[in-house]
Amino acid sequence: MAVGAVLNFVCILIALSGIELHQFLWSSFLLGVGWNFLFTGSTTLSLSTYQPAEKDKAQAALNFCIFGTMAVTSFASGALVTTQGWTWLNEGSFAPVIIMSLAMLWLWRLNRSTPA
Repeated sequence: MAVGAVLNFVCILIALSGIELHQFLWSSFLLGVGWNFLFTGSTTLSLSTYQPAEKDKAQAALNFCIFGTMAVTSFASGALVTTQGWTWLNEGSFAPVIIMSLAMLWLWRLNRSTPA
């Protein structure tokens, strides 16, 4: 998941560096790869907290929430780009990535300090 977070940071930095085709291509590529690392890691992490009998329902609920949020944010990003601009949209992307990175750091420290 940490690799996914780093890829998302780099994606935002490339997107903020300009609006040439190669910047869009690289930022889109890094966004997709970073998102997949985060999605796979977060699904695995969340499902590790459930009993085997609960995992199917938990994964269905988790995927519903994730893909529902993706649908809403896809429409919202289009509205933000047209009303606020490309730079504002990308700068606003730092906040969720930073919050998620801090949460991962907190979990890592928590797991490191808890005896197995």
